[in-house]
Amino acid sequence: MENKVTKRIGVMYFSPTNTTAKICKAIASGMGEEVPEYLNITKPDFREKLISNPETVLKGIDHLIIGAPVYTGKLPSQVIECLNALKGKGKKAG
Repeated sequence: MENKVTKRIGVMYFSPTNTTAKICKAIASGMGEEVPEYLNITKPDFREKLISNPETVLKGIDHLIIGAPVYTGKLPSQVIECLNALKGKGKKAG
């Protein structure tokens, strides 16, 4: 029996060296999503778009994979800004 997620998956990542992006994309693939919605918060212009209007950016996404590197035990400040902008609106998180 194949265990495949049928809802739309988004992949949000901050990945200056592209390693985190590869890992997040592999997770989405393992969940059965062939063409996830990529949300690259490494790019400043996309971060601005997300922070100013997160509902529009996340519209239609049912599951969100978020990945970011940790430096000296902390997330980059750019990632924290983006995470603070997100609202789950009653969606479950695991």
